[in-house]
Amino acid sequence: MTARTRSRIAWVSLIGLPAVLSGRILKAQAALTSHDFEIAGVHPGMDSAAVARLLGRPDSETVGSDPWHWQPLSLRSWHYAQLEVVFDGTWVDGIWIRSNRYTTARGLAVGDSIVKARRLYGNPNGGTVRPLGLSWQNPDSGWTALYAALTSDRVDALWLGVDEMHRAVSIGSGLPARASATALQDTSSPVSAFATIKGSSGWALPLVYSDSSFRSDRAALRHLTQGQQLLVTAPGSPVWIVRVDSAAMEPQDPTFPSFAVVPSLPQATRIALAWTPGHQLSVLAPDTVPAPSDLWDEIPRVVDSLWRSALTELRPDAVDGPPKLGTPTVLALPGRTSTLLVLVPVSFRRYGELDDRGRVFMVYSPSTRRVRYAVFGHPEWAPVNNSHLLLVIPYLFFQIRGDSRTYFFGSRMGSWESLDDAIFDAETGRQVVPDGDRQSLRPPN
Repeated sequence: MTARTRSRIAWVSLIGLPAVLSGRILKAQAALTSHDFEIAGVHPGMDSAAVARLLGRPDSETVGSDPWHWQPLSLRSWHYAQLEVVFDGTWVDGIWIRSNRYTTARGLAVGDSIVKARRLYGNPNGGTVRPLGLSWQNPDSGWTALYAALTSDRVDALWLGVDEMHRAVSIGSGLPARASATALQDTSSPVSAFATIKGSSGWALPLVYSDSSFRSDRAALRHLTQGQQLLVTAPGSPVWIVRVDSAAMEPQDPTFPSFAVVPSLPQATRIALAWTPGHQLSVLAPDTVPAPSDLWDEIPRVVDSLWRSALTELRPDAVDGPPKLGTPTVLALPGRTSTLLVLVPVSFRRYGELDDRGRVFMVYSPSTRRVRYAVFGHPEWAPVNNSHLLLVIPYLFFQIRGDSRTYFFGSRMGSWESLDDAIFDAETGRQVVPDGDRQSLRPPN
């Protein structure tokens, strides 16, 4: 799997081989299940610490690119006698069996014949692989497969794990989420379309990610066809796999195509980010840190400027007195010491009553001691067209493999009962695709 000292085994798919071997017609065998992918207590999706408890520390470890995946990945391998465990991050990607010391759950071992392999597993149904080998895919997940590498008519090695044409996103427990990388695009130009989901329904974000950048795509529904698999995550949650059950354009607003998914997300999930498998996302956990001393001087100055601008959209007698600032929340992103994200609560008296729904969102640079970007928002400020107010609430921070930037998924609210979900560049604080059209904000559900 990774750069190894062992010799490479080329693969070919034997899907096209006739079902008759040795003059007999093979009977259909039971489909693969998760039990078929466990060897010596190890299975795909297991954490490396659990592997170490079962097998002990490895005899050796290698790291390198993975030629079996559709796009090279940097994976780790732990080498034991006649067994090799491959990791994607801290999760087991799959297991290589090198000798007849280990057998699969159905009894297949290195050295067994093609006839026995097909008798145990039936006709190969896996994807294209490279030189001589048999491939069976797990229909329940669509991303795990069993490969039998062959020398002549004998099994030379066995792989139990991730299918070469599928990508990984680790989840907190159980199996890592995998989905087809070929459903939307070819391997030379991967594309990911994004959407948001709450419960069993969602809507497409009008953008796609390809060639290391986002671009606007108002026809986002075409990426969310019936049966399409989506990878989904929410703050503090694992990655789920869901399937688009139905999709349709909203008659009143074709900008936001909606769709239903199965299975439904847990009820506790407020809102989640979904994407089609064309790229791998890594979810980041920002740290809450104390505000630098010089930031305390910047906050009142920035808020005062934003407040004065916001007052131009209200009647002169609407607000009583100056705003009061709450304790700021300062977020530091992993590996991004040059950027702090700052959320400042703003309260004020409006028509004689306390209103504490105002927020200022800021991007601050500790190195230059300057605010790169700042915006004031409120969910019900004034019904003004082309308002410059925007309430930004970050939900989930992430990076995309091969892209040095950090993004966050969050909500944005306009000046009067309008909202949307969007993806922002965490370094600049701005949406990844310039919006420029506040009318595109949809009314809340």
